[in-house]
Amino acid sequence: MDVFLPKKTPAPFVLFFHGGLWYSGARGEVDEVCQQVLRLSNDSVGCATADYHYSQDLGGGCDSTSLPTYQKQAAEVRAAFAHLVARPDVDIARVLVGGHSAGGHLAAWLSLNWNDAKRCTHPAAFAGVEGIYNVSMWDAYDKARWNSTFHCPTRQAFGDPVTSAAAWQDGSPSVNALSEDPL
Repeated sequence: MDVFLPKKTPAPFVLFFHGGLWYSGARGEVDEVCQQVLRLSNDSVGCATADYHYSQDLGGGCDSTSLPTYQKQAAEVRAAFAHLVARPDVDIARVLVGGHSAGGHLAAWLSLNWNDAKRCTHPAAFAGVEGIYNVSMWDAYDKARWNSTFHCPTRQAFGDPVTSAAAWQDGSPSVNALSEDPL
């Protein structure tokens, strides 16, 4: 985790996760987001970036039909949040969790499934950039936009939709949001 401290603490914070289709990327790629948060807030909002393990490192394979690895990644995102809010320089009531692409997906999924977390405060807000929020539509998008070149990485995270349809639905923040009461 890279932490960018503002001048005065405790302060509101942004915790931002990198993208990379659940199989690539690193926190250093989004450190500029934190630099801009500090600059645009006149050095009054802190920011942190954190890594999570890639799908293939957590046992996901291209023909995976086992437990989806995105759940393990979401647990790591939750752990990073818990680690951040344990710091005395963080105003735990004002922490926004977000990310780019797969990082945005994980942050949204975490925000919508927070009841699974025990003994930890929850994020005050969520923000995602170019997130993959409806995983169940990924195959159609991948085929139309990328000529199915990202077929393998999504299987590494969610399994095969033919045999793991529930994972593709349960892993979609948009599907989760529709079941929230109240939203």
